Amino acid sequence: MPNFPTVKLLNVKIDIVTWVELINTVSLHIDNKDPLCLSYANAHTLNLAAQHPKVCHLLNASDITYCDGNGVRFAGRINGVDIPERHTGADWIWKLAQEAEQQNWSIFWLGNEPGLTNLAAKRLQQHFPNLHIETAHGFHKKTGQENDAIIARINSSDCDILLVGMGTPTQEQWIQSNKNHIKAPVLWALGAAAEFVAQPRTRPGPDWLITHLEWVSRLWANPRRLWKRYLIGNPIFLFRVTLERIQKE
Repeated sequence: MPNFPTVKLLNVKIDIVTWVELINTVSLHIDNKDPLCLSYANAHTLNLAAQHPKVCHLLNASDITYCDGNGVRFAGRINGVDIPERHTGADWIWKLAQEAEQQNWSIFWLGNEPGLTNLAAKRLQQHFPNLHIETAHGFHKKTGQENDAIIARINSSDCDILLVGMGTPTQEQWIQSNKNHIKAPVLWALGAAAEFVAQPRTRPGPDWLITHLEWVSRLWANPRRLWKRYLIGNPIFLFRVTLERIQKE
């Protein structure tokens, strides 16, 4: 299993890993057909983990849980740990697609509402025409025959990487519940990345804003759905990690 430096925030172990280290680990597990589960941590998922022990357990059950936001990087600094890179799905999906095309990796992308992930995959293929990628929506029953049929389709694709975008904690729960029945060596939770790839306008604003305050651009794009997550959730997250640091002293 991977062994990277870690920082623990709100009882969740977060791996301090660069993109190069991350993609090299993925490559190694694909070559060796060795199972690997990846999840991400941002302010929202860590708030969920602080409220729900089950979510905390699911994030810690992944082989790698990496930083997916500048809020987590800031929280790391509060705890005296430098996290040099964040890996946000809307950004790294392009780098993964390029790597997959070069390495001839096959991807199956599962998640989101019908049609959205397929549209995102087509946009990736416009940039990387030799990319082999299949998709299915995530609005299926998570148990029983319908779920079994999805797994059979994934396995028949003979994919190297299964991307799962159902939102936390549904995607992590689905991965942990089904990983022993899936042939793909790499199972990777990636949240709402398909929204940003398929509909670029969901990420408005200049590059510097998206890079340093991506949550502002997301809130601007979808205030009705996300205002609680960011305007209430972010201050609560900072309070929690600051209190955690004080209690350690």
